Amino acid sequence: MLLIFLQVDFDNWKKLFDLDVVLPEGTFVWGFHGPVNPLKSKHSPMLLRLISKSCFYLHPQCGSSKDAADFALCCTVSCFNDSQDNVNRFTKNLAD
Repeated sequence: MLLIFLQVDFDNWKKLFDLDVVLPEGTFVWGFHGPVNPLKSKHSPMLLRLISKSCFYLHPQCGSSKDAADFALCCTVSCFNDSQDNVNRFTKNLAD
């Protein structure tokens, strides 16, 4: 099964779960946020479906600055990317 690993900065994408779309099967969403948790009162069908399938993780608060979630997301992707072999990388270096 194809696994789609979607990392989202909820400070910038607060309305992701308000969209009328269905994420493909096998999508795992890892959400990052700053001082305000935008999902505190969200009960969208997409979010509830992801949670019921254990396909959602809300990262602990990343900090209090404007770009804290951006920084945490980039650091997390970099750490995952470094731990993968060249076939299964999260990102691809265009110079390769």
